[in-house]
Amino acid sequence: MQNGRFGPIETNNKPKKNYRVDYNRLITVLMIVVIIVLGVIIWKDAQKEPEEINSFPITAPVSSTMPIVQAPENAFSPDELRPLPEEEGLLPIFRRANTNDKKVAIVLDTLSDAQNIETLIGLCGTFDAKVTFFPTGAEIKLNPSTWINVAFAGHEIENHTMDNTRLSTLMDEDKAENLLQQTEILRTYIGEDYMPHFLTTNDLEDDADPFLHSWLAGNGYYGIVRWDERMPSSFDLVNPGAILCYPMTDAGLKALSNAIPVLSENGYQLVTLNELFLYPDNLIESAENAG
Repeated sequence: MQNGRFGPIETNNKPKKNYRVDYNRLITVLMIVVIIVLGVIIWKDAQKEPEEINSFPITAPVSSTMPIVQAPENAFSPDELRPLPEEEGLLPIFRRANTNDKKVAIVLDTLSDAQNIETLIGLCGTFDAKVTFFPTGAEIKLNPSTWINVAFAGHEIENHTMDNTRLSTLMDEDKAENLLQQTEILRTYIGEDYMPHFLTTNDLEDDADPFLHSWLAGNGYYGIVRWDERMPSSFDLVNPGAILCYPMTDAGLKALSNAIPVLSENGYQLVTLNELFLYPDNLIESAENAG
């Protein structure tokens, strides 16, 4: 032992070590363990058989051993199917039919793309669907061959005015002229006996225009069409008798490419407005022959 300045020095005693926990390393190890555990859980879950997800709401489970009971065809009379006028002297506003039959009507009210219309006709043919088009006279005049194909395929063509002008801004005689021009162009290509049954416009003021309703009634129209659902992304609220409205844009065609198969696969018939509300065909000759 040697003496130092402040006392004896113990040569045989080693200095004590200070043990410090490396928290960064500990956290890293714990994170690696968690990642490994999650990876194992995800891997095991991926090995499970995927559950079948219904693309359309089903109100009750259907047993494979039990027959499907459907509402009888035309359980309602035509008068019960159709809406009533909101006021005396006005025609009805059609948004849906009062029916339990699994039928819906798809209407197209923006029709600027002829190629999309041709694609839709093909899609409808695949699923035995019929739809109702509301072209303007200008659109018919621009692509007459498209509308000949629409009629030939059995779809319904109605009136969306001559040029989409707001009828409420026109004098009464100009309203009548605007609608007649669309019909005359339609008859030029489809048939001189073609009788439109429905009008649609972008102006809700037309729903209560006495002159407009009087003129429509005097020219064989049944009323003004609106819609129950516009371009629905989900079919949770789609019920029998609904009128579903779509634009004939790229977005509208994409939505229809989903809607038509889903509705068809879940037992819905896609019919024209005439068929939904039990009205005769627009062509007088066809209606007489059918009768």
